Amino acid sequence: MAKMTFPHPAPRIGIRLASVVTTILISSTLSFLIAGCAADKDSVDAPVLADPTKADLGGETVTPLGRLEFGGEVTGDFTREDQLDGYTFTAEAGAVITLDNSHRGTARHLDSTLFLYGPKNDDGFYGAATIAFDDDGGYGLHARIRDFTVDARGEYLALLGTYAGADRGYYRLTLTCESGTCEPPVEPPPAGPAIRVDATSVRTSEDGASQVFRLHLGSEPSSSVQVWIESDDHSEAVIFPTRAFFCADGFRQDNIGCEVIPDGEARVDNHWAREVEIRVTGVRDDFLDGDMPFSVHFRVESDDADYGNLAPAPISGLNADVAPTLDYSDLDELTDGALLAGLYARIGGHQVYGYRGVNSARTLLFGTVDVQDGLIESLYNGAVIEAPGESILAFQSGFNTEHTWPQGQFDRLDPMVSDLHHIFAVDRTSNSSRSSYHYGFNAAATNPSSRLGPNVNGTGDLVYQVRPERRGDVARAHFYMVARYALDSTIGIVFDDNDRSADGAIDDKEEAVLREWHAEDPVDDRERQRNERIEAFQGNRNPFIDRPDLAGRIRDF
Repeated sequence: MAKMTFPHPAPRIGIRLASVVTTILISSTLSFLIAGCAADKDSVDAPVLADPTKADLGGETVTPLGRLEFGGEVTGDFTREDQLDGYTFTAEAGAVITLDNSHRGTARHLDSTLFLYGPKNDDGFYGAATIAFDDDGGYGLHARIRDFTVDARGEYLALLGTYAGADRGYYRLTLTCESGTCEPPVEPPPAGPAIRVDATSVRTSEDGASQVFRLHLGSEPSSSVQVWIESDDHSEAVIFPTRAFFCADGFRQDNIGCEVIPDGEARVDNHWAREVEIRVTGVRDDFLDGDMPFSVHFRVESDDADYGNLAPAPISGLNADVAPTLDYSDLDELTDGALLAGLYARIGGHQVYGYRGVNSARTLLFGTVDVQDGLIESLYNGAVIEAPGESILAFQSGFNTEHTWPQGQFDRLDPMVSDLHHIFAVDRTSNSSRSSYHYGFNAAATNPSSRLGPNVNGTGDLVYQVRPERRGDVARAHFYMVARYALDSTIGIVFDDNDRSADGAIDDKEEAVLREWHAEDPVDDRERQRNERIEAFQGNRNPFIDRPDLAGRIRDF
């Protein structure tokens, strides 16, 4: 049986998506007639859940989409054959509950089915057979499990499907407490050193949907605590911020962490007790590959031995698959200035993270954007270091941040200085050698490494030549910068690369070289993936990576 995937649910009201993303193996071998079915309908196949520790039983994968709270609702969309959407809730023993599905908007005639399992045991298993089920007990052909009495306190799983797996459309599932005490009392967490996280799972989607969770300390530390928050698969999800600081008494947070509060300055009370919000954002790709799992990991650093030895459990995540939606057809008839204006309308006004300090663009660069298989590779000469996660650590390993469009040409100001589409990880030697020289072919003997040398045009100008396999990356970064900033009236500073005027243009001789590099080194998977990651952070893309042909329709950058 094929792996079953689920769409990203539509916006919900009154629920908290902080559920356990539980994987359950499922087979559909048991059938029984649902009470209340219309006489002319066939029997309904009820899923039989297999203990996930017994994977040899085979079957399909079901992943709960989120939590269902009493008095709340979840909504979603049936888009595939045999789709089953799972939601979990916690109930007290003796509670009398109703689970009710109704149409939402266009799905008036949706024929739904509803199955209930539980309670979950210590192995994370909800039991093989349903404890309640319904087909047509609700409005029209919708399912409703009415006045069901819960036998034991615990977490339960509700699976919502459609009759014969054939229907499509939107649904709304509600959970109601009919009588009794339905919600178990909330037990306070144990006191003492701990990293408290208010989620055990997160769900994102490839259209950029994100989920927020929060973390805080369980008790006051004797020394400041730093928590790294890391995705184990940057091609599926990215995280911001990647570091959270909890400063001990007598310390305050600055741009690099926690510093001692100078004498005479106001103290910071209980900085350690704050709650830090972490956002996990889905990363898109260019193909349908199903809903993909990832994990959010935590790494704790502190001189407080109790906190320094903590190893918080990771959070499981799922990035829902979305069909590729990149569409530039509205620009198909545009050229030159009109095309640049159209591109600016798409990519202007991105999220700005700043260039210096904790959780800045440089942190994102060395912790996520330029990471490949746990390594960072220099743009210019291919030197490699282990991904440090932070720019100051990269510097200590001999790396720095390169602005392919020299930052001196825009006064080192945001948003240009921190725009991830034109900054790259490089080794410090190459970074120093390139300085602010134009790119070009130089007269030295050709070799696979980038270098500085006299221009081949015989003028005596020094130019910097990029290694062949990354030349296109540099060219498309330059084209992006013109499209993003040349028409931006909010900048108000000098922005040019041709030494003639503040017109946001590329030097003519350099532009000719960049066009050649653009053709010589076409877009590759590394560049595409980098574009996806940056979009997840900044909210904009480099259109010349998506559509390399656009550069040929602009006569002068």
